[in-house]
Amino acid sequence: MRRWEKRLSDVAQLLRQCAATYFEPDRFRLNCNQFLTTSRTVNFLIQKDKALIPDFNAWYAAHVIELWAGDKVMAWGRDSRNHIEKVGDLDLESELAVTLIFTHDEDQDISILCGRHELIGATVRHLLRYAEKNLPTGVSDSSVLRIRRRWVANTLPGRELLGALTYIYGRQRALAVSLASYLGHSLPCEIPEVNDIREVREQERQVRYVKFRDRKPSRMANHVVRRMPDYSPPQWLQELAGERDPSKGLPGLNAQLEFHAKMAEGTFQQFGNHVPMMWMYDEAGQPVDYGGMIPDDQATKFIYWRTVADRVESLRPATLIWVSEIWIRDLARRFELPMRKMPIKGEALHVVGIDRSGVVNTIYWDIQRDLASARPRLVRREPSPETQYGAPYFLLSVKRAFARMHQTKAC
Repeated sequence: MRRWEKRLSDVAQLLRQCAATYFEPDRFRLNCNQFLTTSRTVNFLIQKDKALIPDFNAWYAAHVIELWAGDKVMAWGRDSRNHIEKVGDLDLESELAVTLIFTHDEDQDISILCGRHELIGATVRHLLRYAEKNLPTGVSDSSVLRIRRRWVANTLPGRELLGALTYIYGRQRALAVSLASYLGHSLPCEIPEVNDIREVREQERQVRYVKFRDRKPSRMANHVVRRMPDYSPPQWLQELAGERDPSKGLPGLNAQLEFHAKMAEGTFQQFGNHVPMMWMYDEAGQPVDYGGMIPDDQATKFIYWRTVADRVESLRPATLIWVSEIWIRDLARRFELPMRKMPIKGEALHVVGIDRSGVVNTIYWDIQRDLASARPRLVRREPSPETQYGAPYFLLSVKRAFARMHQTKAC
């Protein structure tokens, strides 16, 4: 393991400690300080060993100087390390808020800052009564309350602090992956991907949810599914994998959309269904995050897509791809009936892609069932002006997260 790789492994451990102590102000402050000072030394060690890296100046200019130019969060991390060492601790602020969510549009959220933890109970009851009294039945049934704590540094306003630290680690790990490939080896397994750092995933558990439908508290749970070591992919999947060079990534939204469309179609034809799945890609077309969701109701979908939007702002991908089956419902009584009770008119499989500029492209198929016992089949449709086949409404929070990224970089 190279010296900079060992140091990056230390940074991963410090990120774990930051996430684990999020609700302990003094320890969280201490761990943030250590993370910011240690993460900066990864680049120092790479520069110190530049004699071991062929054509170092050209490589470093392309993969650090040019790629990180204008990156406000990485610049903040650099400046914060200098501030901590020469001036003192960063000024951190914490807020505790309860938010009523009843659509995918965050502008319609109703939020109340609690200030103190003991005020949460009364705030929750107040917002539940508001939803019951003021929202139509078809809307209130899917409403959910989100209760969360949020740390922000005054030198990086508008960005949640742990998300900023996670982003810094992700960028440095991507740099280490690129350097390892350049030197002809793989990054050691001791340096985890962001998605494999359990404490960061479990930090989302610090956010609590109360669904209007049953008034019970719940949380988002994440589970890692490991690849089976003896898995033998089917022939169609081997052929699909052979069409691309993994080291070159999948640059561009259209290339990613077409690749995942082939993957989705093959998966559905093999298994007769497709579980919901999501991927995020960086500028080079390399995956930076991936996962799926098993929704149990509409409220869970609201929660999930807000969580995805938070991850977009933390990981700052270039594109996002979503694959899932969908039910086409008759929305004539959408304010009277809960979503789960609206009549189903049809089924479809769609692959949706969105990039930083807000461009959304969709590939979809109708799912047809000739007989109840027959295997379902796919019929690919051409893009349609109908609303139900337009840019999905559930992507609204993600689209706005991309827009905020653009505004942050432009500042």
